[in-house]
Amino acid sequence: MTSVVIVADSGPEMARLTTSVKQIRGMEIVRHASGRTSVARIVAAHAPSLVLIYEMSPRRLTLERLAEVRAASPYSSIVVLAADPGARWLMRALRSGASAVVPGELSVAALATVLQEVLTSDAAGAVPALAA
Repeated sequence: MTSVVIVADSGPEMARLTTSVKQIRGMEIVRHASGRTSVARIVAAHAPSLVLIYEMSPRRLTLERLAEVRAASPYSSIVVLAADPGARWLMRALRSGASAVVPGELSVAALATVLQEVLTSDAAGAVPALAA
């Protein structure tokens, strides 16, 4: 079972992501966390296989949470779901430790495929995946 922590700053995004992850075989949500405050202790306590971060406004919050997660749980795969990342922001997210940055409105099937690819490539020590 793949343990998952979901980080988002609003109820609708949290609910949509929760619904999607629950439909993916082999995924178990172990914790939800608000993106508005530090998530380091939550992530360190659960050491999840996967952390999903839904893009927040302002974007710097997303990068702050991303850096916290990477520091607190260096072996977790981290996927950022973004509304419309520009190339510059995308590179900042990847440099901050994201395993992948994907569109925030992916279908459940597409999200499942991306997450499996990220988990597989991170476990193999490959270069982080980038999904468009």
